[in-house]
Amino acid sequence: MSSRTPITLAACCAAGLLMVSGTAEAAGGAHAAPVAAAVAAGAPATMQPLTHQILVPGTTRAGVTGRSAAASTLSVSVTGGDNKGLYDAALNVSVSGSAGAVSATPTWDGVPSAAVTEAGDGTIVLRQTFSTVGEHKLSLSVTDGVSTVVKTVTVLLAGNDYTAYGPTRLLDTRHGTGGPIGPIKPNSMVRVKIDSNGGISATASAAVLNLTVTNPSSAGYITAYPDGGSSSSSNVNFVKGQTVPNLSVVPVGTSGYVDLYNHSSGTVDLIADIDGYFSQTAASGYTTVAPSRLVDTRSGLGAPKAQLTAGGSIAVQIAGKAGMPASGVTAVALNVTATNEATGGYLTAYPDGAAMPTASNVNFGPGQNIANAVVVPVGADGKIRIAGSTKADAVVDVTGYYSVSGTGAFEPLQPTRLMDTRDLSNPNVENLMQPYYYDLYPFWEWVDANAAAVVLNVTVPTAKAAGYLAVAPDINTWASYQKGTFNAQQKAPGSSTLNFQKGQSVPNMVQASTGTTGVVDFWNQSPMSNDLIIDIFGVYKNN
Repeated sequence: MSSRTPITLAACCAAGLLMVSGTAEAAGGAHAAPVAAAVAAGAPATMQPLTHQILVPGTTRAGVTGRSAAASTLSVSVTGGDNKGLYDAALNVSVSGSAGAVSATPTWDGVPSAAVTEAGDGTIVLRQTFSTVGEHKLSLSVTDGVSTVVKTVTVLLAGNDYTAYGPTRLLDTRHGTGGPIGPIKPNSMVRVKIDSNGGISATASAAVLNLTVTNPSSAGYITAYPDGGSSSSSNVNFVKGQTVPNLSVVPVGTSGYVDLYNHSSGTVDLIADIDGYFSQTAASGYTTVAPSRLVDTRSGLGAPKAQLTAGGSIAVQIAGKAGMPASGVTAVALNVTATNEATGGYLTAYPDGAAMPTASNVNFGPGQNIANAVVVPVGADGKIRIAGSTKADAVVDVTGYYSVSGTGAFEPLQPTRLMDTRDLSNPNVENLMQPYYYDLYPFWEWVDANAAAVVLNVTVPTAKAAGYLAVAPDINTWASYQKGTFNAQQKAPGSSTLNFQKGQSVPNMVQASTGTTGVVDFWNQSPMSNDLIIDIFGVYKNN
């Protein structure tokens, strides 16, 4: 049985496995507002935030020597409580039939905790915060001085860690890789197997996929969502004849598949490469860094001042750079831009020391200036490698990294559209982003004090002029904007998130730090006003 398969409470009790209800958290936890917002906006709320599971395999019972057990019919049951975070466990311990005062002593992962007492029958609430996600063991001893009941419980926490994988090609409709050969028909869908595909875990909760559209016969967009579900957002927007990539974090359906839907009146070829996956198993957590530039082959920053050539590659130092530790980095979150290309081609990012994979990260046409988010495993020497299929300059910006010591666990959310400046019916949305200025979005509905970053897809549709979009946390609070007391000296970051040419529709995924205020800025670095679309796919939260 998949760990994501929904089962009823009655079935859980009968089997001894209790799935803690996601609706309980939505009603009283930190996610009540976003679920309500998604429903109000008309978005399908088919996916609730993941919650911890509790396994109660057995109970032992013992009498106390020298006491009469007749006065005690001590009974103990354990159910899931209202856990507040991705690293937290909350258990309700119901006690009945006690002979008097009750003492409950929990031992988590072999380490005893302080006893909790109750005057008699009732409910004892146990809470524990862990340093890692995954399974944790509880041995709970409950006594009323006459009888003792011991419960053994395994708790699977809600947080998801990242496991680097690949990059590996899972789908290519041009060659029949991972499915039938031939383009996807208009308004049609293709399924991609994730769970147990190659070395991917059988219980992956979300896949990090690089999706590339090529040969589209008309304009449109691709949506990626859990198999059997739906989505109100877009992952890759394109115009006729455009080749465009975009990184996406896609929740995996209970079947182990994800669905990719072609929302256009024409056909389109689609390529899907996996760069890693998330699961409820302790692996690598995420840490944000201030967006900064690591490599620019145009100026010689971080690499020789020379274009990549067909079959050539450059090494990029990751460990010890831009606030990242000197060791222990398992994967890095980058924004990679290709520019000054004479012909169409692609760039591929992969661990230094490994063979170049049959996969791509940035696909481009002649003269395109195009960026794409990349999550790439780091080699044992602390480096990655960028390879080209033709002559092109490469620009590499870093936004964060994954490590065993990282504390940012991922929570996948129902893909939801937050903003579309083309929607003139929404009174809270300005018509356009102004030239060389920023729009802001307060993520207080989606994040709490433990939030580290939000996973977004940002799109500039049908750009009015060439330029780029930059994304960074705001130094001001949402309240200061409402009161008009915000700092007017806000500065644009020295990095880019997506690059666009006039008339292009360009998307890109961004793992945007929410900083200390929960407000994120979107800078339109272009001489003309442009539209902006923002979709949310998940949240990173620290323990």
